[in-house]
Amino acid sequence: MATKPTYEELEQSVKELEKEAIHRKQADKASRESAEKWRSLVETAPCVILMVQRDGTIQFLNRTMGNYTPEDTIGTKVWEYVPPDHHSVMQEAIEHVFQTGLPIGYEILWAGVEGPASAWYMMQLRPILKDGKVVAVTMAATDITEMRKLYNSLQESEAQKKAILDASVDRIRLSDTDMSIIWANQTHARELSIHPEELIGQQCHTIFVNRDTPCPECSSIKAIKSGRIEHSVLTRPSPGNKEEKIYLDSYAVPIKNESGDIVKCIQITRNITERVLAEQILRERKKELKRKTMNLKEANIALRVLLKRREEDRGELEKKVLSNVKHLIVPYLEKLEKTGLNDSQKTYVGILEANLNDIISPFLRTLSSTYLNISPTEIQVANLVKQGKMTKEIAESLNSSPRAIEFHRNNLRNKLGLKNKKANLRSYLLSLP
Repeated sequence: MATKPTYEELEQSVKELEKEAIHRKQADKASRESAEKWRSLVETAPCVILMVQRDGTIQFLNRTMGNYTPEDTIGTKVWEYVPPDHHSVMQEAIEHVFQTGLPIGYEILWAGVEGPASAWYMMQLRPILKDGKVVAVTMAATDITEMRKLYNSLQESEAQKKAILDASVDRIRLSDTDMSIIWANQTHARELSIHPEELIGQQCHTIFVNRDTPCPECSSIKAIKSGRIEHSVLTRPSPGNKEEKIYLDSYAVPIKNESGDIVKCIQITRNITERVLAEQILRERKKELKRKTMNLKEANIALRVLLKRREEDRGELEKKVLSNVKHLIVPYLEKLEKTGLNDSQKTYVGILEANLNDIISPFLRTLSSTYLNISPTEIQVANLVKQGKMTKEIAESLNSSPRAIEFHRNNLRNKLGLKNKKANLRSYLLSLP
């Protein structure tokens, strides 16, 4: 028969029950405070936090998700709010956490303020354990829509810049301070048959000119030393024919960090071989033209000397002809005129004398071209006056009257500008060339 507990034992049991009740009360209070803190923390978190079962059923949602309230979503499947092509991604992620007990993260298109698939989220899944087993999964979804837009915009901008740089006729590359290539455009591939990706990490002087040290005339080396934009014209062997040379116009732009230290360098290089060769040909042609010009000048000088000598020779010849006619023919004509000639013979002698005057008159062409209004008869009279013939003699030579000859002499004085002047007509005519 069991013994009844004593009063002391009962009193001790009551005290222990009271203590346990106090501890339970304190534990319940602490639990409620902890739950309140957790709920406050979860509800004020900047990200959407869900708790889902293995089949994707939402058990908890901390705040409104897009246009959906927690009351709308509790009990629904989590993948109902993502596009169909994202269902498998979410299902596989939840299953991964249940099977491995390890967290996982991924990006997904999910519900936003503009509808079911209007926002991008970074999803972080972690297991909820009980007795070492995964009983649920927490999903923390951070809205990265704006970040993704910025990223996409940056990617688009970078793609545009790359397209522009790749379309350039210039070789453009980015290098660090030891000349290791960080990036290069497609022009390197077009001109050097080297894919830009093959250049990354390579030192330009090694891959381009097979040197162990940077080229001393390199514009990038100059820019890194001076901290300014530098320019060089480089001479390199042709990739297709080592016997030929190519010429490169190279500019280098140093890039500095916030402290002002040079950390990188942009080098822009253009193949100017065609221009240089064209300039060389142009210089050679200028030299050849200069030589031809000098030769032509010398030929012109020689020609002028020859022409002058020809004029002098012609003048000498005319003088000799004139002198010979005057001394060897005219005297005999004058004697012949004084002999008893009949009218027919006198006519022939006059014609002969007139023709000789035309031949021996070197000033005849000058006089007729200078004074175009002088008639042929006046030129004949002028020629005879120059020879010292008197009016009567001229009339006899031209079978004319002395009065007519005086008329022609007066016309000559008027046309030669000697009217009302004391100048002698014969002296003036002798002064003409």
